[in-house]
Amino acid sequence: MYSLSDHIKLCRPLNDAQIMHLMQLLGKGCRRQTKEKLERRLTFAHIQQNHGIYTRLMVFPNVQYVAGQDYPGEIATVRKCLLG
Repeated sequence: MYSLSDHIKLCRPLNDAQIMHLMQLLGKGCRRQTKEKLERRLTFAHIQQNHGIYTRLMVFPNVQYVAGQDYPGEIATVRKCLLG
């Protein structure tokens, strides 16, 4: 299994299917402008700063989030880290 953190460490870009699934996971309930910005950031996620919470976001073979205690709060934190 590969996490988003692994992709950033290895400078490996995400493919279109991974981006689409991440958008479904992270963009739920967001406004259009936020979704557009999030999609641009995911396209270039491999050159962004790495955050520890990205180790919980699995992108291969399936996109899934391994939550601790507060799933909605942690998803919002991941989104906030990606958006800067």
